[in-house]
Amino acid sequence: MKDMPAIRATFDAKCIQQAINSRCAPGVTDLILNPDAHCGYGAPVGCVLVSPTHIYPGPVGVDIKCSMSLLQLDLPEDAMSDKATRRAVINAILERTPTGTGRGQRQARKGRHVDATLGRTVVTQGAAPEVCAELGIPPEWARRCEDSFHTGHDGTADALRDRLDRTTAAPGAFDIFAGKMRQLGSYGGGNHFGECEIVRIQDTAATKTLDQKTVDESFDNADIGGHMADQLMVPLAIASFKGAGECAFRTHALTRHAATNSDVVELFAPGASRTVREENGTRWSVQV
Repeated sequence: MKDMPAIRATFDAKCIQQAINSRCAPGVTDLILNPDAHCGYGAPVGCVLVSPTHIYPGPVGVDIKCSMSLLQLDLPEDAMSDKATRRAVINAILERTPTGTGRGQRQARKGRHVDATLGRTVVTQGAAPEVCAELGIPPEWARRCEDSFHTGHDGTADALRDRLDRTTAAPGAFDIFAGKMRQLGSYGGGNHFGECEIVRIQDTAATKTLDQKTVDESFDNADIGGHMADQLMVPLAIASFKGAGECAFRTHALTRHAATNSDVVELFAPGASRTVREENGTRWSVQV
């Protein structure tokens, strides 16, 4: 942020102090403050935390159940156009989702009871078999989660247990922890939204249309603007994976967004994305 004083000036002292505290937490290797960052509950709202193995894009506070889920259905488009069918789908989702008014799981229909003992196992192990069994969750579901099992900064659950013991040792801290764990039993009584999207799968050949010939013809071998470059990175990578072959373009400015997209491509296909500054130093050559 040293080269962006206008943005840096929007962060108040509490936001900066929370950023420092969060960065000094065990296992955190980097912390990024986005332009809209401000004081949160423990960690700044609008910050990104990085560990040696994960990126945490939104540690926004104690709303531990703020999440999104994708449910794939085999219903055809014309079926979803029927109001009665849509209502049946909504009711089926509601029947399986513990929501309700009030605090914690006490008022939530189908909520699970999570006390401090079970909560300790949840936060130090994640979706362990005994946790799933206690909550009535099929253990095999844990295998479908990206991050279902927890370890500390040293790769062990013991590190998490030690940290939890330290943070709950202060007077009143354990009661606060127990209260937060009771909220694990439901999605609470806040806002809940559902959206239905229709997916149309086209011929595989259509995915190859964004190939090198398309890039050459569209931009006539000219430099691509910086913002266009960051938008092209991922679609070109997908086209390349689909068989379109290697794609390349030049840009006069490699934005941070483009660099991030290049890193994302690298995570899924190491060596698939290369950015090279050309000899004259005025533009970049990008290959995916």
